[in-house]
Amino acid sequence: MDARKIESLTLREKIRDSQQLARDLHEHLTQNFIPKVAELVAVAIPNPDVEERVADVTIRNQVAMVLESERFLAQKEADLSAYAVALVREAIP
Repeated sequence: MDARKIESLTLREKIRDSQQLARDLHEHLTQNFIPKVAELVAVAIPNPDVEERVADVTIRNQVAMVLESERFLAQKEADLSAYAVALVREAIP
């Protein structure tokens, strides 16, 4: 997020956008990132009851999905952090 764009917003817009980003972050964590990590753990840990081994490509694909989800999460966190800095600047002149 461009800091100049954020600075040009009103206080109400900054708070509104921050709230939306926080909701997006929470939704992504609970509905996307955490389930994908759980799937990866389930696939990666060997199960002694199952003779069939998980293919390397399966684990690689699961890791790729987790990494993609993490990149999205990192971008949302950076955007929210930029808004937080802008809000602090406005609160403390």
